[in-house]
Amino acid sequence: MPGEGVDPAAKIRYRTEILIKAPLRQIETDVLLATDFLGKGLESWLHDLKATAEARTGDRR
Repeated sequence: MPGEGVDPAAKIRYRTEILIKAPLRQIETDVLLATDFLGKGLESWLHDLKATAEARTGDRR
């Protein structure tokens, strides 16, 4: 489910969204396809999250 919130301890605000670019009926009936879409979406989200975090910290490693 999409949602949003604030994590005061980490001082971050987050928002989630769901975007499905396939017919809903197809997603509901094809578990492998749904898993593939979810996996690709999570990989994209993680890539964007990492890039944003590194940009904010200047990639201090």
